[in-house]
Amino acid sequence: MSVQAGEKGRGFRPITKFIDEISQQVVSGINDITGVALHLSKMAVNKQRYVDAYQRFYLVKNKNNNAKYINSLCCGQ
Repeated sequence: MSVQAGEKGRGFRPITKFIDEISQQVVSGINDITGVALHLSKMAVNKQRYVDAYQRFYLVKNKNNNAKYINSLCCGQ
């Protein structure tokens, strides 16, 4: 009986090998996507920080037009 089970089990070996290869490719693809998503997220956060900082400097500049060194902040003339 166990010999028959062994014989039949060998027929599934190519299928299980194929499934293992596909799972490895899926995991690799997921890791790649995760890396790209993390990079994009960091870029988006940095951009938002730059925009927020620029807006704050711009508000300070507009509220303090006559300050001696106001033009050294940013935001053009």
